[in-house]
Amino acid sequence: VAPEPRPLAPPPLAVPPVATPPAPAPSVTSDPAPRLGLLSELVAGVAHELNNPLTSILGYAQILSSLEGTEREEAIETIESEAARASRIVRNLLSFARQRPAERYPIDLERIIRRVIDIRRYALEMDDIRVIPRFGHVPDVQADESQFEDVFLHLLNNAQQALQSRGGEITITTATVDGRVIITFGDNGPGIPDDVRARIFEPFFTTREVGAGEGMGLSIVYGVVTGHGGRTWVESGPNGGTQVVMELPAARPLLTSDIVTPVTAGTRILVVDDEAPIRALTQEILTAAGYEVATAANGMEAVRALESAPFDLIVADVRMPGMGGAGLYDVVRQRWPELATRMLMVSGDIEGDQAGQALREHVRYLEKPFDTRELLGAISTLLELRHTNSTGPASA
Repeated sequence: VAPEPRPLAPPPLAVPPVATPPAPAPSVTSDPAPRLGLLSELVAGVAHELNNPLTSILGYAQILSSLEGTEREEAIETIESEAARASRIVRNLLSFARQRPAERYPIDLERIIRRVIDIRRYALEMDDIRVIPRFGHVPDVQADESQFEDVFLHLLNNAQQALQSRGGEITITTATVDGRVIITFGDNGPGIPDDVRARIFEPFFTTREVGAGEGMGLSIVYGVVTGHGGRTWVESGPNGGTQVVMELPAARPLLTSDIVTPVTAGTRILVVDDEAPIRALTQEILTAAGYEVATAANGMEAVRALESAPFDLIVADVRMPGMGGAGLYDVVRQRWPELATRMLMVSGDIEGDQAGQALREHVRYLEKPFDTRELLGAISTLLELRHTNSTGPASA
């Protein structure tokens, strides 16, 4: 049997004049019943989404000591991936509730899509679903890479759920139209009725029972895309099924003058966190990366460390007993102003903390839980952006 020919170029895309907006949120009235019902539905969805990965993490952690060899390695990988999944759920909720700004730089969306396909390949094959990428070699987009990885995972999961009981094809197309990057995720499933399509961008809206699927769904997709200056809409596919279309502005080409050589050799970092496990973990990560690291359990200990030795950068938690991150920043800004520009604040929810919210205007922040890549990337960025400044505090 001759193999099915692959198209050489993506088909032309018809871009509608306006995006389909999400349905308006229910209005707040004096009657608490609708609000309590919505809250109950929201909590049920969140509980299900978090309890699944937490069950895996707890179970594998409890049996880890009894495993050896390959089984032990697989258990560790499962704990890591499920923890990352729980982290994504929390970040999605915060992103939707707080509308936190994205951290943007030029990214290759096609590379991210390939990575997401690889992550989901086995599960898709088990459901007899074939993914057909039709890439148009589009330009980079100025965007938050982790947010768009989540977006593409959501879209792939949604398409998989539409095809789960029947198998089929998911076609992912990229193209450039009038300087805009167009990404389309399409499936040949049963399609979406008009009454459902009107609510498709609502948080936790689903045609399945509460807790039966991915919680935030297309509301995350809509929020991320519009937050990046783009549009997104849902339409019927040319041969049935459903298409989710995203339109984003292309990034300007990277100039040679934009590239800065990282400065990392011999860098001294002070880690400040009241949680001993997090403090120890951060120290291990940074030491393994070649940094010289000292630690402190709170802001006052950090000040004493700064008085006794020079440091190039500070990684500090926002919420700590006594002097927290905001208080430490005030002291550093007054006594060692150059070092104040090289402070990385970490928090589980900096948007919900008044002191942390004020800090956002002055320092870079990193949300917990963070992984090794995110921590090292944030530190590298701080050092690159400020590599011409003084590399330590002045004498007290």
